[in-house]
Amino acid sequence: MFLDGRLHGTGHELTVTDPWLGSIVGTLPADGPEQVEAALTVLAAAGPTPPATDRREVLARAADLITQRAEEFAALITAEAGICRAESAREVERAVGNLRVAAVEAERIRGESIPVPGADRLAVTVPEPIGVVAAITPFNRPLNQVVVKVAPAVAAGCPVAVKPSERTPLTAIRFAESPYRSRPSSPTGWRSSSAN
Repeated sequence: MFLDGRLHGTGHELTVTDPWLGSIVGTLPADGPEQVEAALTVLAAAGPTPPATDRREVLARAADLITQRAEEFAALITAEAGICRAESAREVERAVGNLRVAAVEAERIRGESIPVPGADRLAVTVPEPIGVVAAITPFNRPLNQVVVKVAPAVAAGCPVAVKPSERTPLTAIRFAESPYRSRPSSPTGWRSSSAN
């Protein structure tokens, strides 16, 4: 499990293998129900929603970091999911595009003011984040499937818990740690958790 910039686990390991070659792609700490509950508790207590400009910045920075490391992501997707390299590269491009769209949309989330009967009266709506978003993703598009769930949630101001496929968790972890690469402290608006 990746939470607040570091991996946590139960002491057991999950081994990820290349589906074509059978070789080990990587290992990571396995987690159990207690760790998942603890992560959800941490995410639910995340505090006030970061401003839209901060959420936009986090998403744009994640897109930039993935772009800088596109070859690394494509190679990991190929090794972990068995997807051909060209298709893995296209998946990285789609994920970056989705992050950029979510970054723009983060600042478009606005309320409305509605005139109501009566002198000097106005009704105002203010969108509020719904709370923790729990996302379960499949193995076949390990980066973009995570991005299309995480990016809109972050744009809306919701903390996110991701349970990627146990066949392809390394890509999800790599994505979750991306914002920490440029800034080691917990980036505002980016409190995602990947549970395997």
